[in-house]
Amino acid sequence: MSKSIERARKIFDREQQLPANRDVLSKHLGYSGYNGKSAKILSALSKFGLLEPVKDGKLRLSQRSMRILFPRNEVDKNEALREAASAPTLFREIAKEWDGGTPSDDNLANFLLHNGFSQTAIAPAIAAYRDTLSLVTPSAGQYNAATEDLEDEAGDEDDDMDMDPTRIPGKDAVGVGQTRKPVALQGEPFNLQLIKGGVLGAFDLRNKGDLETFVAGLQALKAFLPETQLEEDGLD
Repeated sequence: MSKSIERARKIFDREQQLPANRDVLSKHLGYSGYNGKSAKILSALSKFGLLEPVKDGKLRLSQRSMRILFPRNEVDKNEALREAASAPTLFREIAKEWDGGTPSDDNLANFLLHNGFSQTAIAPAIAAYRDTLSLVTPSAGQYNAATEDLEDEAGDEDDDMDMDPTRIPGKDAVGVGQTRKPVALQGEPFNLQLIKGGVLGAFDLRNKGDLETFVAGLQALKAFLPETQLEEDGLD
């Protein structure tokens, strides 16, 4: 959760609490646009309740984010941190399984394995759980922005920030009748770029999770598309 809080701060520095689409938010977080990696990061922010949906498929920072970033007092901040920590389904299930107790890593790994987690997803999930727990336990005190643990709620919600060099030319950068350059995936399951009059993208989906995230990304961009294709679009 610590990384999600830092990302919420980056969004505030650019937009405060103003609504923005996923493409814009992705760019504020260092990406060229909305793609597979930024989709996971925005998903994590939403799961912690740090981002909230508004009209037209846009998102904005929630009041929970404001209470964490700019608290009235420490009591309010700690309460907001506890709310965020208990928001993801995975963390609620862990708390329910051990009645609010803190299991060992081996115990937690066994629980995750028997609940459908792959071997590669278990370690990041445990790291994310420990990181989040450290923000809300009495011994943790105030939020420590230096925490560098992996943040990957359920193993596929968030990843370390990697700059995505892929940049898709916008409508104005391509002449009428010209073919736009294909979208490079850079190892991601998909890459979507909102352009004037349409969405440009590429995908290589290998599992149900990739497909669900891809479909959610398309649905999120639907509100920004025209009802009919622009005559001068030049798409083949």
